[in-house]
Amino acid sequence: MNEKQRADASVFCAAEVHAAEGIQLDMLILLDGSKSMKDEVQGGRKWDLLLAALRAFLNDPASSGIGVGLTYFGIPAGYDAGDLVVSCDVAQYAQPAVAIAALPQSAPSLIASLASYLPQGGTPTRPALEGGLDYAEAWLAGHSTHQVAIVVATDGEPNDCDSTVEAVSQLAATAAALPHAIKTYVIGVGTSLANLDQIAAAGGTVHAYVVDTSLSTTESFVVALNAVRGAAALPCQYEIPHATAGGQVDYGNVNVAFTEGSDAADARNILLQVPNALSCDKAGGGWYYDDPTAPTSIDLCGSTCARVAHDTEGRVAVLVGCKTQQSTIQ
Repeated sequence: MNEKQRADASVFCAAEVHAAEGIQLDMLILLDGSKSMKDEVQGGRKWDLLLAALRAFLNDPASSGIGVGLTYFGIPAGYDAGDLVVSCDVAQYAQPAVAIAALPQSAPSLIASLASYLPQGGTPTRPALEGGLDYAEAWLAGHSTHQVAIVVATDGEPNDCDSTVEAVSQLAATAAALPHAIKTYVIGVGTSLANLDQIAAAGGTVHAYVVDTSLSTTESFVVALNAVRGAAALPCQYEIPHATAGGQVDYGNVNVAFTEGSDAADARNILLQVPNALSCDKAGGGWYYDDPTAPTSIDLCGSTCARVAHDTEGRVAVLVGCKTQQSTIQ
């Protein structure tokens, strides 16, 4: 049996409750523009190799529909004894070089900005992340159906404007704990960036993606960006719905529906419940309770998760009030 079936009108009762729904993915890329980005590595200058990777990612059909914005750090703030001083002003970093807008339409503006930027200065990660998070919160206030993922791409640990791994990690942790969680993903460009894992973990993304510049920098950076895109898309685990006005949720009256972003009719397709994760492959996908006897979450099967995560305009909803539609495969 297929993992989904077209829902008929009887499935959606008056008691329907939307407990979780997928939302539009936006990515704000905080790109380290420090002078070390001009260093030569295997294949050429680090900066040029990263630009090639970013162009490939922005033009990739799989990125279509994602909103992408761009901020550089650090922003020049003058000179001291002939040395460039970077800005520590959070408000400056809250104004992106390119505002969030959907691909592929926004790709030319992003690529033009990247081509015109000259790497210089240090690595003020703390104000850059704080400003990026301020922008993300303001953006979400006007775009309630969106989620924003912060992507910090850097070739060095924080080292300017009171930037430390601990200070940056605290900012990331605070943002990840918001009701509309803003997760921080980290891509480290180099081979000695182990401490960046701490920032990623605090930001709710487990670990940093490390690009080894002694190998194929461009291809590795594209792989990292693709991994972030997949991880930041629709979640594959959902909370159990809250009790309805009539009392406790009946776990036998819960359904999960997926609406494909490409579906002009905006039709919901019911995903069939399977007994457990081991049944996923036999059934060809679907969903299951993490604990059938005392559920704490609704988990999508691996194949279903991959399809849902790839559909950046798709929507997932948890529905309460009608008998759960189950796969016949055990």
